[in-house]
Amino acid sequence: ARAALHRGDSNRAACHTHLGAFSAAIEDAEKCIALEPAWGQGYVRKGRVAVSYTHPTLPTNPLWISPW
Repeated sequence: ARAALHRGDSNRAACHTHLGAFSAAIEDAEKCIALEPAWGQGYVRKGRVAVSYTHPTLPTNPLWISPW
């Protein structure tokens, strides 16, 4: 059961990011990284929180292509 805890924190970080709850998202991303530092998705979630927080009008969809 402990082996999959990092995935739950990662998914919850993504949900919080989409909802605009950036402080909760960063906490979950950091928990994910602490539980499984070798799993890159935790770092991706943390990066998306930073981008979403600094540019709240940008979509968080990874397939979105910037027109700039």
